[in-house]
Formats: sequence, structure tokens, C-alpha cells
Amino acid sequence: MKALKGVTNMRKVTRSRPIRLGGVCLMLILIAVVLISASPDNAQVSKAEFIAMVSQNQPDHPLLPKNHAELSQEELYDKTSRILKIRGFKVLSDRDGNEAMTDQEFVRVTYALSGQPPGKHLFEQKQFLKQEGIVKSADIGITTGVEGKILQTHQGEKNSNDVKLASPVFMNDHIKTKPESKATFTFDDKSSLTLGENASVNIKKHIYDPEKDLRKTVVNVALGTVRFVVTKGKAKGSAFEVVTPTAVAGVRGTEFVVTVHPNGKTSFINIEGSIDTAPLLPNGKRGPQKILTKGKMLGITKNGVVSDIQTLPPLLVDLAAADALPPGLLAMAKNGTFPPGLLKKAEAGELPKGLMKQADKQRGLPANRGRTTITMTKVKAQGTARGPFFAKAKDRVAKAGGTRGRGAGPSITGGKGSKGLKGLGGVNNLRAKVGGNTGKGLGGIGRPGVGQTGKPDLGLPKIARSGPPAGPPAGGGKP
Repeated sequence: MKALKGVTNMRKVTRSRPIRLGGVCLMLILIAVVLISASPDNAQVSKAEFIAMVSQNQPDHPLLPKNHAELSQEELYDKTSRILKIRGFKVLSDRDGNEAMTDQEFVRVTYALSGQPPGKHLFEQKQFLKQEGIVKSADIGITTGVEGKILQTHQGEKNSNDVKLASPVFMNDHIKTKPESKATFTFDDKSSLTLGENASVNIKKHIYDPEKDLRKTVVNVALGTVRFVVTKGKAKGSAFEVVTPTAVAGVRGTEFVVTVHPNGKTSFINIEGSIDTAPLLPNGKRGPQKILTKGKMLGITKNGVVSDIQTLPPLLVDLAAADALPPGLLAMAKNGTFPPGLLKKAEAGELPKGLMKQADKQRGLPANRGRTTITMTKVKAQGTARGPFFAKAKDRVAKAGGTRGRGAGPSITGGKGSKGLKGLGGVNNLRAKVGGNTGKGLGGIGRPGVGQTGKPDLGLPKIARSGPPAGPPAGGGKP
């Protein structure tokens, strides 16, 4: 009996030991995950820290202050931001260097320090950095919300991919949502579009230049309901267009919903701001414009017939703003108007229970919504700062004509000063421009041999860094 009891106890021990060991292993894994996530490599890097990384790993970088090794991190950031601004890059201007660097800022700062000329929009900057192996994707935006089944087809590809949270979005992507599915995509300029179920869109164009606040976007909506939240593009020439099979809408900065019905009819509901709408006529031309202001709706059919502008009850506007306007509700509309009985109920703040149930089901943004701003980690930033990429900046600056000032000013790398001809005139004029203490024979702006004193010297190296040849207009041409 004692022997049998010993065997029984041994079985208990051997059964419990794997459980205990498993618990210990799980605990160790959790501790390791916490330690890794809290490690300096995975911590966020600030803009000032990134500039400091570059200066430590690239001591001869031509776009950093010559005396950068003697500067504090704050002074280094301040002077580098002014150097880049004079050269045509405003990415660090009036920005707190202690704030975490976002992915977009990383692209812009890295491109600015690469020695390439200014005047390129964000997509072109990403393309260049992708070719250099610095970033993986020359995307124009990111997926910030997914619910259900979403398919994405890239230009030139036959097979579709399942869209995941944080999946990149590219120019000419075709995106489709399946039944009971929705997705939100956020562009580089913070504009976004949310697709309801059974929707189909094609992103024909998105060009964004943060330096000039210029944006040119064209989105084709082939089917379904899509809500747009469009940020304002202040620069002249900025535009955001939504094109359907029967209509087009021009947007400056607003929030609105467009629905394309299976029969081709287009319905617009404006939530904030105003949009310019026009029918696409059978001959391919655009018909007369109609402006929709807040709370207004109209419909446009295939033959170019435009309904009268209708004022919607607040309930319907609120449902549209919450992505909860059932497609069936819009399908009841005839030529852009709701049936009188349904309209009266909506005006009273009520709708049939079936419609409200459907609205509640699809209300709101996708459930697993993510952040629109992603921060750069120290390990990624260090990898770029230590690599050979910035070592080529000196050659790029020289190749881009960096020894010349802006405008017609001749090259100045020493000796007597020279007139800048209303430009910066070269490195010495650039020193005077930013308040450097220029010595004898160093040209001020448009005046030979006259420097400015009493302000801190940026300590720029002799390789000029102002005024490379002007590139193509930002947003212009085909990227």
C-alpha cells in the first residue's frame, strides 16, 4: 500500500510539474516582452535626438553646422533647422525638437539631409528613399481602420491582397469592401475616406507637399457609400476631386458622403463646409455646377439630370456623419429626394425601427481603428544615421549645384565677397542671412565684404548648402 501510495504521489508531482513549468515559462516570456518593449532601441526618438544621431555618426555631413560637436543638442537642432529652412526645407521650422518624430517627419528630414534638391513632394521623397533602401514603401497613406473583408489590388497586379490595419496605400490602388465590412484609409495630408460595405474605389492620384501645403488628389468611386474627411490645402492649385460614373465633386476642405447606386445614380450629402458638384454628361463633358453647403443633398443620374438641392433633417445628417446612413435609405430616394412620409419621420427625429436597426449595426468607424501617426523608434533611426546613406550627401550637394546661392549669385567659397544679385549668393551670404559673424571679405546679402555681427554664427562648412537648381514644381507632373 505504501508503494502504491508513493506511485500515486509521484504521478501528482509529474502532472503538476509541467503545469508549474509552463506557468514559469509564460511568466518569463511576458517579462521578456516587457523588457524588450521598454528597451531604448524600441523607444521613440525625438526630432532633436535624430539630428544628434546624424551628427555623431556623420561628422563631415555638409548640411550640419561646422562646429556641431561643440553644440548642445538643443543648439544643434536649432541651427540645423535654420540651415535646412534657408536651403528650402521647412520640415523642422517652428517645431519642438523634443517631440517624438513621426514616420512622415522621418522621411522629410532624412530627404532634406540627403543633399537632394528641394521642391519635391512627399511621394517623390519616399520614392527616392525607397530606392536608397531607407524606407520600404513609397506609399501615400495608411490603413487606419479595418472591419470584415477588404481587398486591395495594386496597379499592374491581377491578384488582390487582404487589407490589414496599418497596411500601406499606394497610387492607383483599387480597394473593395465585402458585405458587412468597412475600412478607413488616411492619406499623408491627414485626409481620410471610410468605405462602407460593398464599396469600390480607385485612388487615381494623391500628391502632397507639406512644405507648401499643396495637395492634389483624385479618388474614383465606382460603387457604394464613402465618407470623406478632407483637410484644407492652402496653397494655390490645391485640389481634391471625387469622380463617380455620373458626377464629380470638387472639395477644398470639408466632410461629406457620396453614394453610387448600382444603377449609376450618385447621391451627395454634405456634412461640413461646402462642395462643388457637377454632372458628367454623356458626351464626357461636365455640366453646370451646384454648390452643396452643410446639411444639403442632391442626386445626379446617368443622363446628367440633377435633382433640386434638398435640406436634410439633422437626424439624417448625423447618421451620415457617423457612417450609419443605410444604403437602403438612399436607394429609396428618387432623383435625390426622400419619400415625403419618410422625410417627415426623419424631421421628427424618428425613422422606422428596421432602418434604425440597420443604422445602429453599421454606425461608427471600423472597430479596430489604429493611430494615424506612427512614431519612429531609436533602433530604426540609429540604423539610418550609422549607415552609408548620409555619407553621400556631400557628393549630392555638389552635384545639385550646392556651391551656388539662390538666384544668380556666383559661387563663393572664400576670398573676396561678391554680390548676391538679390539671392543668397553662396555660403558667405547664407551666413549673413542667418546672422552669422562673417569676417573680412565675406559678402552680406547683395553687398560685398560686409558681414553682420552680434548674432550667433551657424558655423556652416565651406561647401555651400543653399540654392540648388529648382526642381519641377511640387505636385506637378507624373510622379
